[in-house]
Amino acid sequence: MIEDRKSYLLMHFCVFLWGFTAILGKFITLNEVVLVWYRTLLTAIIFLFVPIFWKNIKKSSIKQLLTFGGIGVLVAIHWFLFYGSIRYSNASIGVACVGITAFLTALIEPLLTKSKLKTIDLFFGILVIPGIWLISNASPIGYRNGIIMGVFSALMAAIFTILNKQKTTKSDPVVVSWAQMLGGFLFTCLIMPIYIYFFPGSFKIPSQIDLIYLIILSVFCTALPFILSIWAFRHLTAFTWIFIVNLEPVYGIILAIIILKENTELGINFYIGASLIFLSVIGKFLFEKWYLNKNKI
Repeated sequence: MIEDRKSYLLMHFCVFLWGFTAILGKFITLNEVVLVWYRTLLTAIIFLFVPIFWKNIKKSSIKQLLTFGGIGVLVAIHWFLFYGSIRYSNASIGVACVGITAFLTALIEPLLTKSKLKTIDLFFGILVIPGIWLISNASPIGYRNGIIMGVFSALMAAIFTILNKQKTTKSDPVVVSWAQMLGGFLFTCLIMPIYIYFFPGSFKIPSQIDLIYLIILSVFCTALPFILSIWAFRHLTAFTWIFIVNLEPVYGIILAIIILKENTELGINFYIGASLIFLSVIGKFLFEKWYLNKNKI
């Protein structure tokens, strides 16, 4: 019971750290592709210092590592779009758009796994549509590109979440994460020349303050919460774990209001729209818990 309580609080702490991702993305002055290049590189290096990594990587085949690295490409694209969304709008809008990931996952998973679409997923997903509409109309015109990027960021997150569920559940999470970071880094290296061609001078050595933010982002908002969340998952039900993870946009918006004072940029319609998205996610998980408990009786 004590371990369960510790794990519950630990997961909230992890999600709180993840909530800082958007804040740091706003503070770091590097362009989104360059930012992801540094983040994936630093995080991949950090995982090399986790003792269990060297023990378990020997159990993974080259084919498995290539699969994990391929999924890491989608993670990198998700981050490109996520940081682009923050840059072209603000942190609140970026994390609010991430809130539709659960809905998109429910819609896309039947297509990728050839399973049947659940009616309840479609029902709660309907709440997302007016939520995004309200966020779009409540935001300044100049933020529209950021909203579009945020929606596609959520789409990428949904796809790699499904693939992770299919391809990585039997492998060591630290090895999987390292391979994904390495895959994302190598992919970013490949597209960097193209990016620099269209955006000359975009690649640069981070300033001292940017480097500090990048280290914080890689250590405290990527590697550390990932490892801690793995430990917490051992003592929590899958429902509780996923439910807490889906509160990340809530923490993100609260932090954006406190640290970035973004409440002065957005009106009441934005918060109504964001609330509809969060109610959709929370409502779906609460219904599933009720339904599972009912069937156990």
